[in-house]
Amino acid sequence: MTTHNTITLNWTSASDNVGVVNYRIFKSEDGINWDAGIDVGNVLTYRYANLKSETQYWFSQTALDESGNQSFRSNIVTDKTLEGIQFDYILDFKIG
Repeated sequence: MTTHNTITLNWTSASDNVGVVNYRIFKSEDGINWDAGIDVGNVLTYRYANLKSETQYWFSQTALDESGNQSFRSNIVTDKTLEGIQFDYILDFKIG
């Protein structure tokens, strides 16, 4: 799901003879210059928050095993945050 300031990434699990224990996700705003990556744990989805609205982002990831070995980077995927501001309302009605 993509909003004005979030992008959710999903992927399939990696396999390793020692066992995958972590995924590292890398982000770029131009597809050339990449951040140092963030470790997100042994999960198959991650939600990036506090992104700029109407901005294209590129993502890639690696898997890390119990021995600290890191895989080659995955294919690059791209997504763009939406325009404007999204308001989420929670209504709590009490009757009686």
